[in-house]
Amino acid sequence: MATLTSTFYANPPKALHAGLNVIRINYAHTLSVSAGDVILLAKLPNGARCFDLVEEHSTAASTCSIDLGLSRGTEVGGGASVSAFITAGAQATQNRRTVRGIPPLVSTSDNDPEKWGVLSAKIAAISTSTAGFKLSLQFAYTVDDNLT
Repeated sequence: MATLTSTFYANPPKALHAGLNVIRINYAHTLSVSAGDVILLAKLPNGARCFDLVEEHSTAASTCSIDLGLSRGTEVGGGASVSAFITAGAQATQNRRTVRGIPPLVSTSDNDPEKWGVLSAKIAAISTSTAGFKLSLQFAYTVDDNLT
């Protein structure tokens, strides 16, 4: 199990605005991926709420499913739920937020100096550990007027 990081994760938005915000990520990994690997995709501000999520991914393996959610920020204190938005999304398919109900509010600890939740993908299952993984996603979220 490895933790991988997208370049977008290292470069969070320089400014936030109230209302609808959209993130687009194209991630490619040329080395092997295995079940349990986690990819840190983007930092989300405290108080963000998922409006829409669409993703598609591919590998050289015959089957690969991923979970998409938050590896930090799903509860007060910064808890995790890596499948908060999509559970076992299939490859070569356009997957949309599938978890029913009101999407979780990104909630970080008051002691967290950065105040970011972490959008992440987890390889839920893969038929064979294989080199080459590609993921494209669009994540839309809303933020209220109070951005602190």
